[in-house]
Amino acid sequence: MAKAIIFTHHARQRMADQGRGVVTEDEVLYVLQNPNVRYTGIDGKQNVLGEINGKQIRVCYIEDIERLLIITVINRGQSI
Repeated sequence: MAKAIIFTHHARQRMADQGRGVVTEDEVLYVLQNPNVRYTGIDGKQNVLGEINGKQIRVCYIEDIERLLIITVINRGQSI
């Protein structure tokens, strides 16, 4: 069975930030599945960086046996 993907309120707020550029759930899922870079932060959270639809997106998350909890999503701007 696939893991549940849960977006925190903070992640949803960041995804809706029109000043930085709106990020959709589909774009987040694409970056999770197709990252250009993957690393563990100093706090133990997982991070992926990827590009889709001309956007550079960072996704920070925690994963356990039952779920993947999206902590934050950052649109880092347009791809070069």
